[in-house]
Amino acid sequence: MKTAAASLIVTSPALHLAVVVSSASSCSNMDAPIACTLTGPELAERRTTILNALRAATLRTYRLPNGYAYDFHINPEMPAQLERLIALERQCCQFLTFNIVETPNTIRLEVTGSPEAVAVIEEFFGSADKP
Repeated sequence: MKTAAASLIVTSPALHLAVVVSSASSCSNMDAPIACTLTGPELAERRTTILNALRAATLRTYRLPNGYAYDFHINPEMPAQLERLIALERQCCQFLTFNIVETPNTIRLEVTGSPEAVAVIEEFFGSADKP
């Protein structure tokens, strides 16, 4: 079951405004098999066309309890790039959950999953220790 949600957090002008642009999971349970359905050549193409560019554009990486958060500068193309990545990843890695959060200065991609999925997240998207 696919889920999606959007919410707006309104704060006083002195505080930052954060918008959760999208929240999406390809499956409804954390027990989904940890298996990417891409073939070797498809994965190599995904890395070359999307993942490597996003990894290079990452400003900061934060460890979350069940995954990682990746901050990027806000530019006109970044929201669409992240949405494209999420749409593609939801097709092959149904065990992951994706959130996009915009703040006044950055856009954040949160990638989470079960404890066993964290190693996959680190490998594909990068970790705080391995940019």
